[in-house]
Amino acid sequence: YQVDSSLTVLQAAKACGYNIPTLCAWRDGKCSLASCRVCLVRLVGTPRLVPSCVWPVSEGLNISISDPMAVQARRTSVELLLSNHSMNCQSCNKNGQCELLEIARIVGARADAFKGEKTKPTYDDASNGIVRDTSKCVLCGRCVNACEKIQGLGVLNFINRGFKTTVGPVFDLSLKDVNCIQCGQCINVCPVGALHEKETIH
Repeated sequence: YQVDSSLTVLQAAKACGYNIPTLCAWRDGKCSLASCRVCLVRLVGTPRLVPSCVWPVSEGLNISISDPMAVQARRTSVELLLSNHSMNCQSCNKNGQCELLEIARIVGARADAFKGEKTKPTYDDASNGIVRDTSKCVLCGRCVNACEKIQGLGVLNFINRGFKTTVGPVFDLSLKDVNCIQCGQCINVCPVGALHEKETIH
């Protein structure tokens, strides 16, 4: 295939008719923090797996999307996300539109593959327009990226490290206590139900 040299492997694959699953990439793959590891592909001839959303194309590059090692790695990545995800899907505002569940279906991930303790969640509905529920968050970083690159505010960011990592305002403050303008850009890009509009119907 011949593609523009400025593309990533994810973008090039899409241009050539191949769909690689991803959660953290948005704006047609132009924005990505390479955080979800759902788009891993294999560099042919090596044991190396690379995130296609940030890996640049180059002359003679040979990658495999369907290599068993890459397929298993993508499935494991999704299963790990599911293991820390609140699965009350029937009451979720993204029910029927959840990107995580759609990708889980595509890669054949099992919701019960890994069981154990979950990250302590934060539920913040104190602001006027946005509800933040970290029990649904998959740490894709789309909201972080959108808040900084679209609105230029940087209200949201990754907090803590490792198993304790969450996404939210500094010090895990409520959105009502920071300079959030309630624009809703974070809601628009969230692939799950971690951020949603506050309902006024009771």
